[in-house]
Amino acid sequence: MGLNCHVMSKPRKFQKSIECEILINEVEKLSQKGEVTIEPSFRQEIVAESSKTRGNFNSTIIEPRHMEAAKQLKADPYITIRRADKASTYAVIDTPEYLQKMDEILSDTSKFMKITKDPTEVLKTKLNRIIMKNNSTSKTVKFEKYTAWDTIPTPTYKLAKRLCTLLSPYIPTTYSLRSATEFLDILKTSDSSGVIASLDVESLFTNVPVDRTIDLIIERVYHNDTTPDLDVQESVLRELLECCTKEAPFTCPRGNKYRQIDGVAMGSPLGVLLANFFMGCIEEVFKKTQKPDIYCRYIDDIFIKTKNQADTEIIRQRLQQVSGLSFTIENNTNGTMPFLDILVKQTDESFNTEEYVKATNPGHCLNGRSECPQRYKDSTIGAYIRRALTHCSTWQQVHQEIERSTQVLVNNGLRQKDIEKQTKRIFERWYSNNNNNNNNSENKDIVIFYRAFYSTAHQEDERIITRIIKNNVRPTDPERMLAHSVGNHCNCRSEPSRSISGNFLF
Repeated sequence: MGLNCHVMSKPRKFQKSIECEILINEVEKLSQKGEVTIEPSFRQEIVAESSKTRGNFNSTIIEPRHMEAAKQLKADPYITIRRADKASTYAVIDTPEYLQKMDEILSDTSKFMKITKDPTEVLKTKLNRIIMKNNSTSKTVKFEKYTAWDTIPTPTYKLAKRLCTLLSPYIPTTYSLRSATEFLDILKTSDSSGVIASLDVESLFTNVPVDRTIDLIIERVYHNDTTPDLDVQESVLRELLECCTKEAPFTCPRGNKYRQIDGVAMGSPLGVLLANFFMGCIEEVFKKTQKPDIYCRYIDDIFIKTKNQADTEIIRQRLQQVSGLSFTIENNTNGTMPFLDILVKQTDESFNTEEYVKATNPGHCLNGRSECPQRYKDSTIGAYIRRALTHCSTWQQVHQEIERSTQVLVNNGLRQKDIEKQTKRIFERWYSNNNNNNNNSENKDIVIFYRAFYSTAHQEDERIITRIIKNNVRPTDPERMLAHSVGNHCNCRSEPSRSISGNFLF
């Protein structure tokens, strides 16, 4: 069935109570803003519902023989199994070879320091001292202290996630792409003449200079008139960032303990933030002297358009000089080049685009036999169809991509009638939106989201939560609608956003 055939997973104890409490808080925030009115019985009904468990979480796919096979693989001392970084696959490697490769990486003393004693408790004590200093002076930003029974393997993980939230608004984003759609918009409004190429930063995360990046963060947060104030002392923020990057311990496969003293650890919540912060600041310096026709970046991949290849090489050398990192160039082939999941083609008049699929792409997606609500399978189908509409420049390319996508979906066990149904629905909505003069009008819906868990009785849970919201919560503005959104969580998708600004349909 493949690695993308997902099964029901039992939620943690009290998880439903936590999600119900989050729901209550979200609705009360809307009430405080004056957007909704709440009936007195709302809280009582939600609290009563939070204690109820319906259905079961027993998978009908996983059999005892599967569990036994998995245990045998895990217990085999001669092989090591690791999840791939950027794909739904696993790497199986001989354990001696795996250990040798790890030893080679950890032998770089400029990035890793071997330690003989577990510094976790000392680090917790230091963090609590810094946190207490902040909490006694800051009025709006409070950090949670570490407790004696907090035994998480990496003590800085939770704090690093909080710092990401606080510092994300300060990242320079002038040349940073948030999605492929933004890149397509740039191509649509740009002249196609010139030379296109892509630059790639070699091992950006592990080569980000931590001290230099922290200095750039401090400069932008506290010494820049264009950014808002952060209610955290400068010295406190610096200490917290240093603890989360240079003092976080980890255990290698041989059991030895190390600290990563430079670069950002893979898997750290601060990885993307520090990489984007460093590159964003570097680009602000670089763009003062170099002005390519097009320059945009997604994490470590850069798309540029210059007058000739000599200018492209000058830009690469200048970026290396300013950043201290290494950059590689991928030149176009006859005016054609992939970037992100888009194949860009230069023509005399404009850029032509279509969806790019790597030759090594195995064609995996959510398996049709997965134990999850049908709307997840419909969403998977929709993602393929919508991407064909947005990424392809001509209708011929759109239809070719839909044919390819349909075959991929069928290969993964999704039903042909569901694919045809979703394709028809998306095309009708696309035509309607393009022919509707009010297409750009602001959506006035107030969306309230509740994260449920998939079980054999998930539809009844959703119906009850929806009924409670409908009976007890009303918009204060009669022209606005209340969109009751109940979404399931299972191990076949990432956790949905807590934001109430999105429109989640069910």
